[in-house]
Amino acid sequence: MVRIGKNPIICLMICLASACLSTGSDRDIENREPADEASLMYLQEEVPPCAPVPKSKRDPCAVRGTPNLPSIAFFPLYLEMPAYWDLYYERDEPPSIFTPHLVIRATFLPNTTRCAAYKHELPAFTNHALASIEYLMMCFIDVRINDYLIGKGPPNISIAAHVYPFLYVEEDSLNWIEGHRSKAASAYEGREGVLFLAPSSTTVVETWGMIEFWDVQRAGDDVRVVAPYKETIERMAQREFTAEELKSEFTPERLALLEVPLSDFETTISEGAAARAAETGGRIAVGDNLPMLITDANMLRPYYEGPGVGVVYETDAPALPPPVPGGNEPVGPPAKTGEDPGEDQTPPTPGDDTSPPLSTPEDTTTTTTTTTTPSGG
Repeated sequence: MVRIGKNPIICLMICLASACLSTGSDRDIENREPADEASLMYLQEEVPPCAPVPKSKRDPCAVRGTPNLPSIAFFPLYLEMPAYWDLYYERDEPPSIFTPHLVIRATFLPNTTRCAAYKHELPAFTNHALASIEYLMMCFIDVRINDYLIGKGPPNISIAAHVYPFLYVEEDSLNWIEGHRSKAASAYEGREGVLFLAPSSTTVVETWGMIEFWDVQRAGDDVRVVAPYKETIERMAQREFTAEELKSEFTPERLALLEVPLSDFETTISEGAAARAAETGGRIAVGDNLPMLITDANMLRPYYEGPGVGVVYETDAPALPPPVPGGNEPVGPPAKTGEDPGEDQTPPTPGDDTSPPLSTPEDTTTTTTTTTTPSGG
């Protein structure tokens, strides 16, 4: 685990200095009643791929590299091809907090990124291999949902798009967190992708967390999705010192699965989701004591109160994500793209990045080895 700085200060002390940090230990928020189903909002009309969002100059489907964000993994090692078509479900594997419940195609909204720190409290069903992580820094971004590939829900939600674990922070931790916020905003705002979502990995926050981001890219009339680990796996397959057994795993046919047409991707994961639900009885894995898969983005509370998690809202309700700085403006229709001669909101050409410059404090990272477990959340 990462230790940052020579003079560590417990996160709770930082909360006294800034409202942008919170821990789960003093959740003095008002208890929330279950949602009235009659008042819930749902996406009524699919937004076509690559439609920009208002106030963004970024081409949502530009061809570009994987978002480069701070991570405790220096160079991940993949031992096999991640099976997104099975939605990360394997009968022989223990149930995981990284099992996706929903899959959406969405565009991140500009000027909505905000970050906060929370105590790390795992749900009861999971193993405690990650229990040594005391705090999570979570960056939330609002998204316009263009289509629900798996599940249903409202036309826009807030998600935890970037999560970073830590034990200690520096005295100037506000600058450290601002650095993460700036990087997350630059990496995602205005960008379209297919997002795999699961409930937050800490039970002190009621939010959807992004497990994986598959970039939606357009070249001419071709719209494709690109795996977040495509570049890493391709480098591994090409290196001279990579074991032959590993190279045989990453054949050209399998590598081709890391960049596929959007329509093919949608069909594949829909079939995988149906097969998983049939085998698990609608749970994250086989077992009556495990959480149910949540297929309505409006209905996160039943997950937290349900089997395997067991949060009691009347006495220990989780916090909601912090509000968007500057108020909550309604999400408008897709931005104009130059069809109107009087419109000057034409997105930049693919590959252009018009995001503001980053504020990037130094990041301390450690080298870890990972397998195919999705990261994030």
